[in-house]
Amino acid sequence: MRRLNLIRRVTLLTLLIVPLAFAPPAFANGFSLYYGPSPYGGNPYALNEGNISWTGKFHFDWYGDSWDYCPADGLGTSFYFGYQYGDGSSGEDAPVLWDVAGCNTHQYGAGTVTKQRQIVKVRVHSCWTNDGNLCWLEDIDYGVGAWKTNPNV
Repeated sequence: MRRLNLIRRVTLLTLLIVPLAFAPPAFANGFSLYYGPSPYGGNPYALNEGNISWTGKFHFDWYGDSWDYCPADGLGTSFYFGYQYGDGSSGEDAPVLWDVAGCNTHQYGAGTVTKQRQIVKVRVHSCWTNDGNLCWLEDIDYGVGAWKTNPNV
């Protein structure tokens, strides 16, 4: 009887531990978008990077950095989120983080996004900023991230 209990305990522990070994890595919802140059000259480059952590069907937490690299051309960088919702519709936000401070600078930010509809997936879109316009020009070749699927939906 004791041996049977031991076998049950080992089996239970194996069932609990083995799936953890195959869990996706914590950075699976990370994003890193290095893009440029601008089609309008000046040869600028930028980097938007960070992570998305799903916290439910309707919301997620995020943190990130927005980096503006030289030359000093008056352009900055920003990013915003695009969505696909459970009802089949899509949407996007205004930029959530931007760097307009100049050459070789960056801005760090973090926040929580909450929507009234279920978020099926989200992705990051990168933009160039110019003259106070936080999304003056979107880089559709290299500045759009992969979709991050919500495991809660």
